[in-house]
Amino acid sequence: MNVSPLAGKPPEQNIPISTARLVSASYTGIPGAMVPGEEVAFGTSVNRGSFSFYTDRDPHSILTKSAGLLHPDRYLQVAILFLLQNQALLAKTSAVGKTVNTRQLIDCIAAKPNRKMCNVHVESKRFDVGLPGGSLCFGAGESAGVSFPGLNVSVWTIDKNRFIHPLLSAGFAATIGMDPGKLYINPTKEYVEPFYDRLEAKATPGQKEKLKNLSSTEIKHKELADENMDSILIKAPGNNTPIGGVKVVTINTWVATGPSGTEDIYEIYAESFLKKDYLKRINNEVQAIVYAPLYLN
Repeated sequence: MNVSPLAGKPPEQNIPISTARLVSASYTGIPGAMVPGEEVAFGTSVNRGSFSFYTDRDPHSILTKSAGLLHPDRYLQVAILFLLQNQALLAKTSAVGKTVNTRQLIDCIAAKPNRKMCNVHVESKRFDVGLPGGSLCFGAGESAGVSFPGLNVSVWTIDKNRFIHPLLSAGFAATIGMDPGKLYINPTKEYVEPFYDRLEAKATPGQKEKLKNLSSTEIKHKELADENMDSILIKAPGNNTPIGGVKVVTINTWVATGPSGTEDIYEIYAESFLKKDYLKRINNEVQAIVYAPLYLN
């Protein structure tokens, strides 16, 4: 993907904007989930000196002064870190919720102040069970969808492109004098930054239905990238509901796959705390793992 030299920079007032071109690029280009150069491929729009969004076909990044574009998954980690460090705003016994395909570093951040984790399937990303009653203090979904309780006990739900992210970022600066970009450095210094990728593979409607209803007994493999599989999840441990696919977890890696709700593909989410080269291998192996159930049965 070709990246404009203007990408990631404040807009110049004398440069006209081609709305048709931007819309076309947004729907036809697919940037790499964690490729810095491709995160800004469609340009940015920002009020100078403030926090704003960069939006592409799916992920929604936060534009910060200190670090430029902060990937949405990284922003979720920062938001949870900030809120847990200011626990006066949160019930002491409440857990942190996230969907099963959201980054593992959130679990590490929540563990430090002894917060329990509640991992749920993707369709539960609004966390309507847990947040109103106070058993959850935050709900995170992949690509920066978040839900959390307000001070008046009402629940805020933001599915990616809403104003609460820049407002919360302003809260970082006002409370601790740091913007999200600087705050992100803290957890990665302590926990080693994991490598993450998100891919997709073609699937017919029938194959998507098979993947959605996959059972753990259909998974015949015992290892993933030379590591023993610690668990094969068909149901989300947080609410015991089907995840609509499968998640495989090892000591240093996890990979989740499930059918797209809108396209004839299935999506693969993979994360490893080892090295980036593992991601390609993991993505190849998970396709081999689901090959028999999808194509041979």
